[in-house]
Amino acid sequence: MEIVMLEDNAVKVKGKLGSIVIEPTKKVKTTADAMLFYAIADESNFSSDLEKSSRVSIVGPGEYEISGIKINGFGNGDQLLYAIVLDGVDILVGKASVLEKAHGKQKDTEILLCNCDTIASPASLLSLSPRIAVLFGEKAEEVSSGLGKGTKSKVSKFVTAADKFPAEMEVILLG
Repeated sequence: MEIVMLEDNAVKVKGKLGSIVIEPTKKVKTTADAMLFYAIADESNFSSDLEKSSRVSIVGPGEYEISGIKINGFGNGDQLLYAIVLDGVDILVGKASVLEKAHGKQKDTEILLCNCDTIASPASLLSLSPRIAVLFGEKAEEVSSGLGKGTKSKVSKFVTAADKFPAEMEVILLG
């Protein structure tokens, strides 16, 4: 599985069977099976090239399956979180501000993919027990420091597999 940072805080998650682009904008030049948006209003700002290549645009609560990828979208007010199963790996996707509001209401996840739009409390992220926390966005370095993992150098691409997960939580900074 690959997690790649694209333009404007968009992220592409690619597995063996398919790929998803999270929060694409007009600047994003890539292809994917699906597009995910954090809020319903964000859908109008995406790339028309990506729209042509993707089979579905997901902007709301519900259960979806595309190219063998299972997606469960659920709302917290006007903001959305997504629980994804890709290549047999549980991934929770969302903004830090929404994850903080949903503290204690989410199940554990193997990979946390968090757009750090605010400095979330470490407890709200650690309560998800991720094996890997992939942080990106404006406050990613501060959130990483708050998790006690120190400031790491940013990478543009992270590759992993279920059989390669670390014994203790690892923090990855995308940038």
